[in-house]
Amino acid sequence: PGSYVVEARTGLVTARRTFDVKANAATLAAVTLDAGALLLQAPLAAGGEPLSSATFTVRAAPPGTPPGTGKVVWVGPATDAPLVLPAGTYTVKAEYGRARQERTATAAVGTLAALEIPLDAGRLKLRTIDREGGGEVDRVAYVVSEDDPDSKQGRRVVARSAAVMPDLTLPAGTYYVSA
Repeated sequence: PGSYVVEARTGLVTARRTFDVKANAATLAAVTLDAGALLLQAPLAAGGEPLSSATFTVRAAPPGTPPGTGKVVWVGPATDAPLVLPAGTYTVKAEYGRARQERTATAAVGTLAALEIPLDAGRLKLRTIDREGGGEVDRVAYVVSEDDPDSKQGRRVVARSAAVMPDLTLPAGTYYVSA
């Protein structure tokens, strides 16, 4: 018999409640988490296969919070498990390679919501050959750039690689490749 504090914890949610246990009697100890869950997915395009190596940043976003400025509550990789959060509104940023997108999501009490954040990106696979129909050339340095009206040269470098066959993930757009 006595007074006990019971703590329940899952994901990013913790709740405590005090219970009085009487002698020779059962005590029902229900602890309410006031939580919701989000299943985070980031495909290259809407409806596509989720990227298993995407990274997510979740920020608290109470009303009136400018996007990208709330307190970071979780950063991690894509998983098949839902992320349990205190009920509330969040800004979720998905990143993969140079592609990134951000969405607002609500974790409602007692719900599981799938949040798909299409990255609107594509993959650029590069290889160099010595001539039409010829063999591959190794030891090539690639520079990928895009238009940038604020730059002196009018372009901004977005990726560099010395891989034999680079496979780059970039936001949808037009790029210039130098080898």
